[in-house]
Amino acid sequence: MPVYGLCCNDCGHEFRSFVLTGTDLPKRWACASCGGTNAERKADSPVVPHPWDGAPSKSQHVYGCLCCF
Repeated sequence: MPVYGLCCNDCGHEFRSFVLTGTDLPKRWACASCGGTNAERKADSPVVPHPWDGAPSKSQHVYGCLCCF
């Protein structure tokens, strides 16, 4: 699951979101702060794999998702 860095053009909030592998990218990203739909991928933010990808056990990922806060 790739994790994308995003920035809201309405309020300036920067956040991250993941997209399930094998699915299409959203046509519009919703801001996690203001709820606006004017968020875009940050050009300078690399796409990184989700922590569950490559983890020996998903049960080790028990304290919440660091990429989705």
